[in-house]
Amino acid sequence: PGKPTMIISTTIGNTALIQWQPPKDMVGELIGYRLRYKRVEEENYEVREFARTDDHHTATELHKGATYTFHLSAKNRAGAGEEYIKEISTPEDVPSGFPLNLRVVGLTTSTTRLAWDPPALSERNGRITQYLVMYRDINNIQNGTNRTSDTQMTIQGLRPDTTYDIRVQAFTSKGGGPISPSIQSRTMSTSP
Repeated sequence: PGKPTMIISTTIGNTALIQWQPPKDMVGELIGYRLRYKRVEEENYEVREFARTDDHHTATELHKGATYTFHLSAKNRAGAGEEYIKEISTPEDVPSGFPLNLRVVGLTTSTTRLAWDPPALSERNGRITQYLVMYRDINNIQNGTNRTSDTQMTIQGLRPDTTYDIRVQAFTSKGGGPISPSIQSRTMSTSP
């Protein structure tokens, strides 16, 4: 078969409505359709088979702030024809997950070097534009904060032999997500 035609409309929720029409140049008898789709970063496609009378499908559980590619082909007895391919992007939102695996990767008497991983792909809800690192001496209510677009940072100007409570938060263009659980880090002592 030739290519079917397809239109896709996204919703505010995590769904997309895919509607299609049969190919104009149909060779042989149309027996159905195959729809394949995936988030562009992912390896594996979701695959759905449809009867010849079907003309729409609602894809659910799409991630926010993501780009998906949809491939639709018509099938006759010879097999599936040329695919109609369309990319869509879902609207961004604030992250629904916090940065993962926050850890201390280096210490001196006055600095703590941190690293972390972005939130899970399904919880980023768009492109992570920056991270906010919050830290405080555990005996003090005053928070210090630093921003970075990287997934690592060195906090400077700390006191020696002091325990700090550290948390991190991810941001998209829509704002900040949940704050990570805290870790504690103790700077090195100045005494030999």
